[in-house]
Amino acid sequence: MIKDMDYYRSFDLESASQKIEQLGSDRGNHDVFGDAIQSLLIAAKERYVENTEIRHVLGKPDRIKKNHRGEVWEYDWSDTYGPIHYTSTTPFQIMNGACAGLADEE
Repeated sequence: MIKDMDYYRSFDLESASQKIEQLGSDRGNHDVFGDAIQSLLIAAKERYVENTEIRHVLGKPDRIKKNHRGEVWEYDWSDTYGPIHYTSTTPFQIMNGACAGLADEE
């Protein structure tokens, strides 16, 4: 399956939220979590995405930090590239109760 913009725009966030909730602390090791992150970031470029929607879909952030623009909600996830397993973080910039895209590196 090709995961392009159409895939992420039509991604069923409600179904994903139920699956992610069932995964609990292991959520970051599953494709549904990464797909939901990508779908929310694309949606935030095209419409108003409230922080409550992010929390409903992805669950509680792994960390919340303050920065000059508001809060940064960090979600950890893992993947593999060939034989290499790695962990990364997606930092959602939250401003005035909504997602403003990815947070800047500080």
